[in-house]
Amino acid sequence: MGKQNLSIIFEKIKNSCTLDKGVYRNTIKDQTPLEVAIMMRSINARLVLVNAFLDLQDERTIILENLYDIDGCLFSFQFKKNLPATFTSITSIYPNANWGERECFEMFGIDFSDNKDIKNGLLLTSQKDLKTPLLKQEIEKILIRKNKVQEDKIV
Repeated sequence: MGKQNLSIIFEKIKNSCTLDKGVYRNTIKDQTPLEVAIMMRSINARLVLVNAFLDLQDERTIILENLYDIDGCLFSFQFKKNLPATFTSITSIYPNANWGERECFEMFGIDFSDNKDIKNGLLLTSQKDLKTPLLKQEIEKILIRKNKVQEDKIV
């Protein structure tokens, strides 16, 4: 692909995002993480991070975030799904995504189709009875926050 074509694709991606605190952000509704990864690889983007967190407005919605770097510009693509969630793995395009996907699997219970190396292994042996510890903790925090807001409205 020529340099001019790469520049055009880069500008299209940039224009589809909103700039927030130095990071171009985009919540993806019509593409899978794999489709975005293929597009980002085509313009030589570097995968920086695979992360997951709960939507603060709805404890049943998980957000998968993939962070890419293109010549010093950071691009965050977020994918939302209701729990339990399954996303397409991007390890076939970015092998370094394996660690982040394994962490999201073990901590939040997110399944990644096509990841052949998805397994537990981050928690200590003594913690193996804990299932999705971050998911449970974050749901509790959100519910406590919601209850506090409700109490404040009543008072």
